[in-house]
Amino acid sequence: MNRIKLLGSMLLIAFCLQITAQNQADSLLKVLKTSNEDTAKVNTLITLSGTFLKSDVEKARKYANEAKALADAIGFKRGQAYALKSIGMSYYFQGDYIETLLYWQQSLVTFQSINDKRGIANLLNNLGAVNFNQGDDEKAITYYLGSLKVAEEIRDKLRIATALVNLGAVYFNKESTHDLALQYYLKALPLSEELGDHDAIGTTAVNIGEIYLTKKDHISAFIYFEKGLQAYKRSENGNVPYALYNLGRVYNMREQFGEAIKFQNEAFSLAQKMDRKKEMAQAKLGLAEVYRAKRDNNAAIAAYKDALHIAQAIGANYELKNAYQGLAELYAMASDFKNAFTYQKLYTSFKDTLYNAEIDKKLQANALKFDLEKKQTEIDLLEKDKIQKEQKSRIQQLFIISISGALFTALILSLILYRNNQHKQKSNARLQQQKEEIQKTLEKLKDTQSQLVHAEKMASLGELTAGIAHEIQNPLNFVNNFSEVSNELLDEMKEELVKGNYEDAIALAEDVKLNLEKINHHGKRADGIVKGMLQHSRTSSGQKEPTDINVLADEYLRLSYHGLRAKDKSFNASLKTDFDNSIGKINIIPQDFGRVILNLINNAFYAVTEKKKANPDGYEPVVSISTKKMGSKIEIRVCDNGNGIPKRVIDKIFQPFFTTKPTGEGTGLGLSLSYDIVKAHGGEFKVETKEGEFSHFIIIL
Repeated sequence: MNRIKLLGSMLLIAFCLQITAQNQADSLLKVLKTSNEDTAKVNTLITLSGTFLKSDVEKARKYANEAKALADAIGFKRGQAYALKSIGMSYYFQGDYIETLLYWQQSLVTFQSINDKRGIANLLNNLGAVNFNQGDDEKAITYYLGSLKVAEEIRDKLRIATALVNLGAVYFNKESTHDLALQYYLKALPLSEELGDHDAIGTTAVNIGEIYLTKKDHISAFIYFEKGLQAYKRSENGNVPYALYNLGRVYNMREQFGEAIKFQNEAFSLAQKMDRKKEMAQAKLGLAEVYRAKRDNNAAIAAYKDALHIAQAIGANYELKNAYQGLAELYAMASDFKNAFTYQKLYTSFKDTLYNAEIDKKLQANALKFDLEKKQTEIDLLEKDKIQKEQKSRIQQLFIISISGALFTALILSLILYRNNQHKQKSNARLQQQKEEIQKTLEKLKDTQSQLVHAEKMASLGELTAGIAHEIQNPLNFVNNFSEVSNELLDEMKEELVKGNYEDAIALAEDVKLNLEKINHHGKRADGIVKGMLQHSRTSSGQKEPTDINVLADEYLRLSYHGLRAKDKSFNASLKTDFDNSIGKINIIPQDFGRVILNLINNAFYAVTEKKKANPDGYEPVVSISTKKMGSKIEIRVCDNGNGIPKRVIDKIFQPFFTTKPTGEGTGLGLSLSYDIVKAHGGEFKVETKEGEFSHFIIIL
């Protein structure tokens, strides 16, 4: 979470990162001396102030104050606004947030007086960032929403994206508001992509992935973690190890332990090269969770201890807490109660420390708010004193404010002490609750896994239609070519008619007629392909309807073959069909069942293609589909003479995410989804296979 809070301040001071070298400051000083126009001098002084922000804050403030004084003298409102902003920035770099907020509020009022909406949007964002980093989330949200509204009015994409990301960061800070965070991040991501800001793309995508991970949506989480990884790779300072760590977490939850270990090791190695200790600790924690899921408790303990040592060296609080908790639970499972008690005690104590740190953050926000109000009141009273000379009244008001602040602080401290006491009393009971929660979580993961398979429903559509789109080009080429030839023949026919050569003209007319018949033939061919595509891509209504299963099977066999041929002209296989015409129409959901047949046929084509690669001579690939009526039941059979399915995996082929294809060529959801669709239709799904010879997939309805 801490890295999210940094984002607001990073965006806040982005313009300061363009600080130039001393020679640029010298150039600006020369411009200042030679300039005769006062507004130009103000702008130069403000730019000069920015060049010294990181090297000499006092000098930066000096030039900003000179810019303000000159802007005041000539009534240059825009210059006043930017000068006040620069003065506030100098205090921000010194950590004096009270002065920062006072000057930025004055700058905001000045921008509002001249209706400079870019300046207003920027100042509202800056004020939100300071309040967010000081723990006042409500005020931060108010400022960020104000910045977003103004930026949208002027269609400033950079400031819109900044406000959306910052709003997402505030809501991401609390698990109860992750849905709101997700809404803002999803709006910000396409804008960041349009602006080409790889750091913002990477951070936003990874945060979206983390939210989906908490929702158990592994597929969405994987997609956004991968997007974040690619963006970070294109950025100079992208957090690639953190993206790799999160991808490893997804593979672990899928129980693809080999991939999970690979990603966590890669994350650790890269973090070590970049000297990013926190990411090294996270990768070790990720490894520990993988080994724990594999029930290799010794390896898990070793990984937790590695993470613990790294986290202790850099004071990484959340990583320390997770390492303590993991070690306590593993030692308890191993009946090593001495070590379990030691680490549980450290875990409980550390949770109290983190809890108190959060309370301190809130107290800090309240103290900042109180000091800011006190400072503003002090300024107001000083101005009043100059007019009315009522020193006594000012002292009395300050005394009242101080007493109120002390009483308020005492009340907050009392509430904190009471809550801490309640928290410690519940710590022993939580250990047992955690064990029960782990069991419940495992059960929920199994339930969630059954839902993930439905995300595969449209996965093949894009690939298939892309291939068929190329196939349409063939009849269209015929139409175009015969049209051009017919046009030329008609020109020749005109010439012959003019000459009076009627026999030649009649012969040419016959040629034109033949060409038109060919155009009509190939036009109907393209029309048939398009209609097949539209039927395949039509959204399922979810309602069963009378369907000719023979026509459906033949159509999808043809669609699959055309699509594969469009992508690979060298692909070839013998197609065989054997349809029982006595079946008639049956009640099914045609779109869903079509996808089942398509998946089986695609798998069959893949199997024979792989076997052909290994046996180029003497092997004839054959794929067949047949239907058969058996009393009150219907059998649909898809067969191939490929390599078959090994016995060791035959029981796993219908499991989600299991695939025999190489990495990157299959998701492992196709057969699982098909199995669910057949079961939803009240049918049976079986397989007959012999390794090295054939595979028969049989559906009985």
